[in-house]
Amino acid sequence: MIKHLLLLFSILATSCGHLLLWASVREPLFEDLRSFRISSENLKPAATFLGGLGLVLVGFGLWVICLRHFRISYAYAMTSLSFFFIALMGHFFFGDQLLAKGWFGIGLIMLGVILLNLNGR
Repeated sequence: MIKHLLLLFSILATSCGHLLLWASVREPLFEDLRSFRISSENLKPAATFLGGLGLVLVGFGLWVICLRHFRISYAYAMTSLSFFFIALMGHFFFGDQLLAKGWFGIGLIMLGVILLNLNGR
């Protein structure tokens, strides 16, 4: 049970990290490397970028641990759940809109994960 939670946390940390990285690059951190200074204007995007990078690294570390406990076909298939998590969090936290056919496609991916793992782990 613990190893499944680690896999879930790996997927969630990576998904959250990618969303934070996406949010940070939408606002320029600085326009010119020569004039970069930490100020109140670029503190939020810089913190968002570093937080996203940190979460991606945590997710990767947990992923490496999970690889010791799962078949690669199972573990890698489970990472496709990140499509669902990113779409859901993007919608609620950033107002990102996904059409019905997009949700249908994500549903097909999730169905594929279920079918791949019907024979056990």
